[in-house]
Amino acid sequence: MVGPGAVDFADKNAGTGKVVTVGGLALSGADAQNYLLPASLNGSGNILPRALAVAAPAQSRSDDASPSVAVTLSDDRVAGDQIALDYGRAQCADKNAGTGKTVTVIDVRVSGADAGNYAVTRGVTAQADIAPAQLNITATGLDHSRRWRPQCCR
Repeated sequence: MVGPGAVDFADKNAGTGKVVTVGGLALSGADAQNYLLPASLNGSGNILPRALAVAAPAQSRSDDASPSVAVTLSDDRVAGDQIALDYGRAQCADKNAGTGKTVTVIDVRVSGADAGNYAVTRGVTAQADIAPAQLNITATGLDHSRRWRPQCCR
């Protein structure tokens, strides 16, 4: 029986056909002395990109007649990996005010030295509150010198 050992890839980066080294193997059993194991074995293997979960809390705002919303991206990257996130746009389905409106983040991109080790999950969404816009009314051209009074008060 072959005992446990260590399996190491040449580096941490995603890719196919990567060199794998197996070392620290030991034989056990009644006939172990009849066999020799090499100090290490080499092979190949694949490291698939890690699915990167992206969260995008949306910033609530007042209605400005636009479906666009600002978001702040965060993720679950492996500690120490060097990546940056960016997005094309974030928007609600419509421009109307409302609470708990679904915001869809479009074109999330990952860049940086370790970007190739990640695949961005699709369908990044958030919730935002769009408050009704304040309506300011200004009246001009009024003559305040003459005031109307009802008949009963003359």
